[in-house]
Amino acid sequence: MVEPEEPETIEGKRLRYWSVGFYEFQPDHSHRWDTFLVRVDGKEILVEDLLGGDPMTLKEWRRKEKPMDRAKP
Repeated sequence: MVEPEEPETIEGKRLRYWSVGFYEFQPDHSHRWDTFLVRVDGKEILVEDLLGGDPMTLKEWRRKEKPMDRAKP
């Protein structure tokens, strides 16, 4: 899901980013997994820090969150 409809400028950066949320939908609820900030030119992807910190790089996010562990059965 892309929100808002227009790209935003992230504090401390001059370039604009699309905010792309990834959700898991269940019959009785939905759960946001993560929000990715994709630079308009596609050359950078950041991940929003869910605890309110600065966005982190994909490398930092992968090391910290270990997203592939979520996909294991």
